[in-house]
Amino acid sequence: MSSERQLAGSEDAIAIRSLALRLPAGHTIEAHAHPWGQVVYATEGVMTVTTRDGAWVVPSHRAA
Repeated sequence: MSSERQLAGSEDAIAIRSLALRLPAGHTIEAHAHPWGQVVYATEGVMTVTTRDGAWVVPSHRAA
């Protein structure tokens, strides 16, 4: 990889966080916010993602 693409330790570095959860059908997560972007993905089932800008039904193997 070229040194131009190696950002670790630079002020342009991007941090990626991950968290895996197994949640029961019908589970709801209360409205919340982060100072970073968030991507959600379901390996099975269907999610409904609701924000102040709209609501999306997300089938398994898709991300929002």
